[in-house]
Amino acid sequence: MDLMGHVFFIKLFKGKVRELKLGMGKPDIKIGTVNITRYYFHLYCYRYEMGYDGYVVSEVKVYKKVLIHLGGIISNVIMILFLSIVLNIGIINPNKYLYEIFFVLVYSIVINIAPFSSEGMNSAGKNIFNILKDRKRKKNLIFEDAIKECNEKIELNPNDINSYSAKGNMLCKYGKPEEAIKCFLEIINIRPDYWVGHYSMACAYSLENKCTEAIAYLKQALELDASCKVLAKIDTDFDNIKNSIEFKELIER
Repeated sequence: MDLMGHVFFIKLFKGKVRELKLGMGKPDIKIGTVNITRYYFHLYCYRYEMGYDGYVVSEVKVYKKVLIHLGGIISNVIMILFLSIVLNIGIINPNKYLYEIFFVLVYSIVINIAPFSSEGMNSAGKNIFNILKDRKRKKNLIFEDAIKECNEKIELNPNDINSYSAKGNMLCKYGKPEEAIKCFLEIINIRPDYWVGHYSMACAYSLENKCTEAIAYLKQALELDASCKVLAKIDTDFDNIKNSIEFKELIER
């Protein structure tokens, strides 16, 4: 049942099953991609291929990988719900075999959720943990590379307001508005008459949930360029202060 769930999502996302292995040890029976081994105690593994169309390899969305590894758990939950419905409406009478099936299904869900490895095989929980960990690592690398590039440009040209803006926006995006404020202050120091510096400061202070400071800088930005009012109305950076009276008065006047 578990493998059927995994295979379903692999096929749903146009992947290709490379190998299905039941149990551990050397395979006794091999039928196509299925290997049945001599010893079996709820151990299985599967290999699949995603994002390759014969010519190029494309990036596979994280949610697809997660759903593939959750496939066994999802299929077992569906089976439990199905059996519960069947029992409740009286199609099948309760018996010890059904209770044993329930026990196996619940046991399978618990085992798959737990993040562990055994005989070189990862549980679904372990695979998902690795996927999310790798995603976080990639995001950190992107962030670090972007900040490094901005710093290099700033070092070559200390008055490069575009690099300060890019660095500040990246810091805000990755949850570091307090550091971004320093970048936006540099923009204001270099070009005090440039609305972007004041507007960006307002965004950073809003992300820090500091309404008074955010309103003050947004007011200055609007005085320098009233057209940024349109942007402020839809900018999600202002979600923390959009319901404040000060913000509404500033935007609606």
